[in-house]
Amino acid sequence: MKRLMLPAVILAALVILVVPSVATGSTWRVKDRAGHNVGTIENSGGLFQGDVKHMNGSWAGWISSGDSGGGHVYSVLTGEPRTVIGGGVAWIGDGVLHPTHPSGSLKVIGKVVKTNGRWRVFKRVKGVFRRVGSVPGACTRSYAIGAGRLLLW
Repeated sequence: MKRLMLPAVILAALVILVVPSVATGSTWRVKDRAGHNVGTIENSGGLFQGDVKHMNGSWAGWISSGDSGGGHVYSVLTGEPRTVIGGGVAWIGDGVLHPTHPSGSLKVIGKVVKTNGRWRVFKRVKGVFRRVGSVPGACTRSYAIGAGRLLLW
């Protein structure tokens, strides 16, 4: 009985300490195809906005939620969040990435697919989707593809 007690206590401690921090974490690392950290995406206060930074801490851009005539979409913008500096580079709808210009374009330039607990980020090149990186699966789909756009191509 004593031999089983120590592993049970260790397992319980791991569940209590590790699982909630992973599940409720608000900052996720974005990795390139080779698995190197290239930056982070952070949920900024539950305001339907994600801040994207390079590994050195400089701003890559941000993802902002909003409604359009066709429903709920996310915009991918360069520059520092909550400023008018920078411009839109893409918009996200139905789990795929579209270019911002021309406005309302339905052309697909990227997507994410959840595999083995991670979002795999794909860029469309000459009609073929090529994997460019990944983001942890706990991150929302829209944040994952937006961060992928800002940091991986």
